[in-house]
Amino acid sequence: MTELLAEMDSMVVFFRNESRSEAIVLFALVLIIGIALSVYLYSGPNPSYDDVTYAALAREVIMGKASFALSKFAFGLLGIFQISAFFYVFGYGGLQGVAGSFVDYVMMVFLIFLCGKELGGKRGNWFGATAAYIGATFPFISPYVFRILLDIPLGMMAALSVYLFLKMLKNTHNRVFPVLFGLATASLIYIKTEGYLLILASFLSLVMVYFLEKHVRRFRIGNKTRTKNVVTPERLLFFAIGVAAIIISESVVYYFLEQSPLFVFKNYINIPNYYSVWHDIVVMFSPYTVSKAALMNEQSSPGIFFDLAIVGGVVAVLRRNSKMVYLFIVVAISILYFIFGPNSVAFLLSPGSGADSSYNTILFVFRYLAIIAPFLSLLCAYLLFEILDAMKGLTTPRAGRYMTLVIFLILATAQVPIYLGLHILNSVIYEEGLSYQKVVALAVGLSGNGPITFYISSGTGVTNNEDFTMFSALQFYSKYNDTYRFKVIGALVWPSTDNFSSICKSPPKNSFLVNNYILGLAQTQNRAIITKWLGSNCTATYLGNFTVASVYDIMQVYRISQNGT
Repeated sequence: MTELLAEMDSMVVFFRNESRSEAIVLFALVLIIGIALSVYLYSGPNPSYDDVTYAALAREVIMGKASFALSKFAFGLLGIFQISAFFYVFGYGGLQGVAGSFVDYVMMVFLIFLCGKELGGKRGNWFGATAAYIGATFPFISPYVFRILLDIPLGMMAALSVYLFLKMLKNTHNRVFPVLFGLATASLIYIKTEGYLLILASFLSLVMVYFLEKHVRRFRIGNKTRTKNVVTPERLLFFAIGVAAIIISESVVYYFLEQSPLFVFKNYINIPNYYSVWHDIVVMFSPYTVSKAALMNEQSSPGIFFDLAIVGGVVAVLRRNSKMVYLFIVVAISILYFIFGPNSVAFLLSPGSGADSSYNTILFVFRYLAIIAPFLSLLCAYLLFEILDAMKGLTTPRAGRYMTLVIFLILATAQVPIYLGLHILNSVIYEEGLSYQKVVALAVGLSGNGPITFYISSGTGVTNNEDFTMFSALQFYSKYNDTYRFKVIGALVWPSTDNFSSICKSPPKNSFLVNNYILGLAQTQNRAIITKWLGSNCTATYLGNFTVASVYDIMQVYRISQNGT
């Protein structure tokens, strides 16, 4: 326990050594660059995506409802609690919603820096800064810093897992760190169900490293400490104890919530689909894929540093560096899962609805790589420093450093086209958010300070959760208060049935209809739904269109009044 407190104290004071000033300057510079890039790629929450679902779930927490825990988005309770905490303290809004993700981003970069210091030895500050820069500027990280998604928090917890792994190796006789390592790794399941992937990958990697160290000569921590094994049976045992504690706790939580300890596993169905596997592989390992179609499907290239991280892992295997091999095997298992793993998961759509909904995931969505971003950044930094050492061996040390720096700058610049493409895409998301604010502003301008009711067209006549979440964004893109009410027509939609409106009978004084399905396949069906909903009781007066850069994002706004009034 004394050793643990000493380690915690050293982390709080940050750098207490001769190079403290250098470390602070390097970390601050990396963080400034990372934040600047994220601001350039800023979009705010996407009003037509998962962002607004997480926002709605977080609001349910504040309202004291538990149904959020049973949605297909919210098996990870901690992520929802974090968003709700910012809403509770600072009120509802787009910036409040993304604040948690930003804080986690800063913590993730900080933890990567600390991990780099541990791995870099005498060059720890520069190793840490290099790894932190790579992690902070990954194309699958920077665009999501200011989004209401749980991928950045997932990356932060993964970085904590790596940090505790390295601390476990440094404190060879301390049994607390292996348990903490297991607890941190397994805690990812409380953020997203992808956390189970890291548990599996980490455990298998530890086992594989154990056998490599036992049966392959000179396979140890590093050249100067070959007598020390990274993995021992005792460390494996205590790691497993930490993991088991978290998994058991989740089972207990779902026993009380749903009387089903294995709720998560029961609602998981493996339906492999190899239709686009090879396309996904090409996109994943292409350093320059920036097509609009790829961007829209979140399948842009992860960037050149992603490929270099894989090369760094191979070099680590050849150099028999056990610590880096552990990181590489975790990455390899995760990537294989992303490409060849299940792509269809069925979840209970809403408590008590009796309806199941198929939730189809894309085989490769590049923001999912956030879970291994810390691993990738450290592997890439390892490769660059191996190149540095090779350069210094071929020429003078000073010339070698300059040549390595030039190579690094060229590689960093090579990602600029990806950032430019992401900026265009995120600008559309930002503009779409503004269009929702304009709808609210129009209604407020026509209604004064009185209560306002928005009727939202669902677009289909069947149960469809996604349609509701698109428009629940209206609450969070305006200064939400109790004078705004949102009701859905055409479907019984989660999260709460009081949002459903079956037919227009006696609409409140200030009522508006928002139709987002004026184009595409849903146009005819949606027009029939609206006509049926209006019936002979109500009249819709057209007020205008609200459009954004994408032709698919057009909203028609109507004022609703009762006939004869």
